[in-house]
Amino acid sequence: MKQYIIIGNGVAAAGCIEGIRSIDKDGKITVISEENHPVYCRPLISYYLENKTDPERMNYRSADFYDKMNCDVFYGKKVIRIDAYSKKIVLDDDTKLPYTEICVATGSSPFVPPIEGLDTVEKKFGFMTLDDTFALEKAIDKDSNVLIVGAGLIGLKCAEGLHDRVESITVCDLADRVLSSILDTDCATIVQRHLEANGIRFLLGDTAVRFDNNFAQMKSGKTVEFDTLVLAVGVRANTTLVKDIGGEVNRGILVNDRMETSLESIYAAGDCTEGNDISLGQKRVLALLPNAYMQGHTAGVNMAGGNEVFGKAIPMNSIGFFDLHIMTAGTYVGEMYEEKSDSTLKRLFTKDGLLKGFILIGKTERAGIYTSLIRERTPLDTIDFDTMKKIATSIAFSPKKKKKNLEVWYNIMLLNVKSLDYKALNEALRKNATDITLEECCGQRFIAAGMSDKNITINGVPCNALGAYLNGSTIIVNANAQDAVGDTMNEGKIIIHGNIGDAAGYAMRGGKIFVKGNAGYRAGIHMKAYKEKAPVMVIGGTAGSFLGEYQAGGVIIVLGLEAKDKKIVGFFPCTGMHGGKMFLRSECKDVKFPSQVTARPAEESDMKELKTYVIEYCDLFGYDMNEVLASPFTVVTPDSKNPYKQMYVAN
Repeated sequence: MKQYIIIGNGVAAAGCIEGIRSIDKDGKITVISEENHPVYCRPLISYYLENKTDPERMNYRSADFYDKMNCDVFYGKKVIRIDAYSKKIVLDDDTKLPYTEICVATGSSPFVPPIEGLDTVEKKFGFMTLDDTFALEKAIDKDSNVLIVGAGLIGLKCAEGLHDRVESITVCDLADRVLSSILDTDCATIVQRHLEANGIRFLLGDTAVRFDNNFAQMKSGKTVEFDTLVLAVGVRANTTLVKDIGGEVNRGILVNDRMETSLESIYAAGDCTEGNDISLGQKRVLALLPNAYMQGHTAGVNMAGGNEVFGKAIPMNSIGFFDLHIMTAGTYVGEMYEEKSDSTLKRLFTKDGLLKGFILIGKTERAGIYTSLIRERTPLDTIDFDTMKKIATSIAFSPKKKKKNLEVWYNIMLLNVKSLDYKALNEALRKNATDITLEECCGQRFIAAGMSDKNITINGVPCNALGAYLNGSTIIVNANAQDAVGDTMNEGKIIIHGNIGDAAGYAMRGGKIFVKGNAGYRAGIHMKAYKEKAPVMVIGGTAGSFLGEYQAGGVIIVLGLEAKDKKIVGFFPCTGMHGGKMFLRSECKDVKFPSQVTARPAEESDMKELKTYVIEYCDLFGYDMNEVLASPFTVVTPDSKNPYKQMYVAN
């Protein structure tokens, strides 16, 4: 019986376990975990700070995962040496464990530069692990002034997580822009401007060179006072275990497409490795969660005697800050196609008849199609790339190539869900790709409930509570949707290309819902703003009775674009409205509003505000914004004497 040892307990380790068990049901698997937690999704630690999730929901696999896989886990232990000659590992308590095959999945560690006086700072933290997050959470309060050194992904996600929990946040970086490893100056400016609008202060082209307790002396000569310090300068792959026994390493552990290192019976996977980037044609560290899982799975299959290769890796990033979503992939070489506005940007890079890379800011829907073009090296002359430039759509593929080009291992996945119930469907969504298309959806409820960082396209009709408790995903429905879409959603975006059922946006607290067609009864019922996040619902057609019932915050817009002779809203709109605002594209002379609200013609300032909401809707569905806004609008707000308002304030 083989004895497998996996060093590390992250996503790559989970992939390795599942890869082994797909071939070998009986071999002994031992996992060595420095952390005292089961495998969890590290990208969610900032969401924990924002109170959008909890440790249980951050788990990458179910509580009984290790038992089901028949694994032994050594928690809180560290491997200090691999003895390749005797085929044993040595732990920090001098325990020795034999192995037949080993996978090094040690990830990366934060790089802490040698800054003078750093030892004088009492409250200093990293932001890489769940324990880092727990420690930081204990140290802060509403009066904290936080200095974050590093304006990369880790530092900026930390800033977003702390946003509503501290007095001030200052981010410094020696680079002259945010996210300097993936964005140029023009792109970074859009992101920085959005972060600054949410209260984050930046000192760029500047960094701390000396600390004296709670004061940072900057390179520029400025002094910054703080009480909590977060170091997010960068990370380094953990290569020592392989390097110390003569294995080939560069910036990461060098592996081939089978995840084999240069040492016999030793594999490596995840953020500690350096593999082939097919978009560049060179080896590089590709520290990404989907890559980590597939590398781990590939290593596990081959450790167990199977045959699997991982040969389609490219750099990818899918991130978001305060509802501004950014996706990048590949390399930025060749001819560039660009679309740009004040708050959005699309860049596609082509060379030698192939899509080599892209940058998307603000408009990230169906980006996985672009990713698949890069990974599959699809010749652009075999698709309608002129259409694809404007919008990522499977229509640009020939029917024969559609499934082949879209159904990719781990980035964009085609799932036929006709025979799945909602529990199985959601489990498939959680386990699989960032970008997923659901085919033949036929009435499953609670699709994508509570999910973060997914881009989901649905072909078919979802049932009740689509996107309930959504936490930052984008959902596109190419059909109608039934009741309670976006129930209690926190952030993210739901786009419906058809009509929508009753109670859409029920108690939604943030995010956006865009409906091309009509909405049923009680759209926007109990909608409310939560923690300064204003939910927005735009209905392109008409809305049924009781629109905005008990609305407490946010914005509801009804455009009535296909209303013709119909009333734009049904009976009893705004019943119990005690907060927020409503825009109706009509003079509303035939609409009876309750006495507790004020309905008036839109003024110039109203139209300016309205434009910020409608511009995205028009871009999505192909309407001329100027034509839409040329019609008269009615603005509805609650009266200050509204008895419902008084009742809800008291409660």
